[in-house]
Amino acid sequence: MMSVHALSEYVYCPRAGVIAHELAVDDEIDELPKRFNLDYAPPFHLEGIEEAIGRLTDSLTKWGLAALVVLLAALLMFVLGYRVLLIPLGVLLAGVSWVIAKRINRIVELTDWRDMARNAAPKEPAPTPQSHQKVNWWEILAAGFESIPGRESYVDSELGLAGRPWRVLRKGSLRIPVIKLKSTEDRNNPQPQHAIRVAAYCRLLQLNEGKESPYAVLLFGDSWDGLAVANTESLQMMLPKAVAFAREMEQLSQLSSDEPPPPTPPHQCIRCLYGQPVEYRVELGSPWWDDDGQIHGSPLGGKTFHSCCGDRFDWTPPHEQALAMKLTD
Repeated sequence: MMSVHALSEYVYCPRAGVIAHELAVDDEIDELPKRFNLDYAPPFHLEGIEEAIGRLTDSLTKWGLAALVVLLAALLMFVLGYRVLLIPLGVLLAGVSWVIAKRINRIVELTDWRDMARNAAPKEPAPTPQSHQKVNWWEILAAGFESIPGRESYVDSELGLAGRPWRVLRKGSLRIPVIKLKSTEDRNNPQPQHAIRVAAYCRLLQLNEGKESPYAVLLFGDSWDGLAVANTESLQMMLPKAVAFAREMEQLSQLSSDEPPPPTPPHQCIRCLYGQPVEYRVELGSPWWDDDGQIHGSPLGGKTFHSCCGDRFDWTPPHEQALAMKLTD
């Protein structure tokens, strides 16, 4: 079986596809951006936001009591003449106040999100083959869709595909896959690799759940803005061709003398995660390839930098960071 994620990477760049397939990268990991720390709340369901507000309110009460204790202790030391202790108590009070301020800011932000979720006007996506549709996450949920995390892997034995979308929206006979993308992606038109994911996930849902999957929703980065993309007949016709291409590249990767070539022109490498240079650490070797830790490194300032794609294909990918650092073979 080939994962939908690996398939989309093959469409993006054959070398990225080889890496995703060989490393068995999971399809849609439910990973939140840093600013949506799990200690607070995943922002994609109202219940989680409300629970986070409750947890933060309880925490704020405890930290407020701690600040009061420190303040009373400082007053007592002042009255008793132990003024030398006022400096460490003042530092401690400043630290506690900083923690309190962070929690207050987070509660305010979460409250705004809760109001946004509660007041969203219902709007059900209706993209057409000729036009994608901009959507808002909360408006979709207000239209009666239930958001289910993608926990199970769906299988298409005919094409040899398997995968799970990041979320599945359920309403009546509809099963809509939700695909999470980076915030830097084009928000007006899906790239070819994302269009293939739309076709693949819609097909998987139709086959495995026996329900309609007429479109998919792309969500961008740390926002609730998205794009509804129709699962068109042309997309479904492209899917087996993409799978055949990926299989061909997979076979090439198994021949040591004939690896998939780098992309031409190499603009795909600019922000590719697999080509991002990292500092080499002897104790780790290559965390991606070979038991002997063999890497393809580039020296810079007494350090050595390498990348996942560089180690796998023995080259220095033209990633934007590598170009800025002037790393060369």
